[in-house]
Amino acid sequence: LFVRFLYFYLTLDRPTGHTQSLILGAVLVIVGFQIGVIGLIADIISANRKLIEEILVRQRRREIEGEGNPKGSGTPTSEAS
Repeated sequence: LFVRFLYFYLTLDRPTGHTQSLILGAVLVIVGFQIGVIGLIADIISANRKLIEEILVRQRRREIEGEGNPKGSGTPTSEAS
């Protein structure tokens, strides 16, 4: 679309009109950039979600392993007396 506008601008004696091609081209470039940015943000959110999920799994494993140990083993428990 930019090429169409440039062609008409350079070849016609009176370079008027055809600005709709320029406007549409600019809008499409902006929308394309926004889609790219949204894609990057979605990828970062996905990686963050996976890291948080892994942290929760490790935390649950530690809690389960801590409940099976007898008192006085040095592992802190949720029961305080």
